[in-house]
Amino acid sequence: MVTIECESPGLGGTVDVTDRISAELHRLPRATGIATVLVDGSTCGLCIMRFEPGTERDLGEALNRISPAEHEYHHRRTTGDGNGEAHVKSVLVSQSVAVPVIAHSIALAKLHRIVLWDFDHSPSQRKLYIDL
Repeated sequence: MVTIECESPGLGGTVDVTDRISAELHRLPRATGIATVLVDGSTCGLCIMRFEPGTERDLGEALNRISPAEHEYHHRRTTGDGNGEAHVKSVLVSQSVAVPVIAHSIALAKLHRIVLWDFDHSPSQRKLYIDL
């Protein structure tokens, strides 16, 4: 398994982590298979998407419609934390992705990227775990 540390912006911000993941694949014992990438937070997620401003904005707006910040979440009542929407959004996006790897290279369409979404209320240091 390989671990990558990544600064994330929070507040629904995104980070393209494709190249960082790709650069570490040579450290895995196998060269070909399905790599699993997992982010360690419960208020962030990973997805494979065409990463361009329009698609990024469309997904962000869709998630905000499903889980708006101004909703009164039970999470606040039980923990005192005001980031209930971040937890809901992270579950909808998922904390992991599976990507094909051939000869230590990610085998995705040219325009597809692995994107970290961080929905928490502040920037954070995140860890990505990669295994093949």
